[in-house]
Amino acid sequence: MLPASQHDVLDGEQHQSESSEERNSQRRDTNGRPKQSNTEGTNGGVGSLETSVNELATKLARIESVLGDLHELVANRQTIKDSYTTQEVAKILEKRPYTVREWCRLQRVNAFKAMCGRGCEEEWRITHEELLRIQNEGLLPVPERY
Repeated sequence: MLPASQHDVLDGEQHQSESSEERNSQRRDTNGRPKQSNTEGTNGGVGSLETSVNELATKLARIESVLGDLHELVANRQTIKDSYTTQEVAKILEKRPYTVREWCRLQRVNAFKAMCGRGCEEEWRITHEELLRIQNEGLLPVPERY
C-alpha cells in the first residue's frame, strides 16, 4: 500500500494527464472550430471522401454522356439550303451520287439543272422541299415515256 501522500501525487498526475488530454481535444483550428482527433478525422474523412469521389465520378459520367450526345447532334446538323447538289442529297439519303443523278435524269425526283463553276457546265439541283418529299413519300413513279 502506498502512503497517502504518494497516492495523492499519483492521483494528481492522473488528473494532470486527463486535463492535458482535454486541453488537446479542445484545441481549435485556424477557423476557431475544435480540432478533431486523428482517429476520428481519419475514419469519418475517408468514408466521406470516398462518397464524394463516387458522387463526382457519377456526375462526370453523366456530363460526358451529355457532351457526347451534343457532339453527335452538332456533327449531324445540316444547314437548310434552297437547293442541294446531287452529292449533298446522296450523302443525306445515304445513296451514291450516280443513283441520285439517275433519279434526276429519269424524272423520279423533281430537279432542275443549274449553272455551276465558270464554264457552261450544268448540274442537277434538288430543292429542300423535294428532298423532304423524297424522305417522307419516296420517289416518283417512272414516267411512261421510258
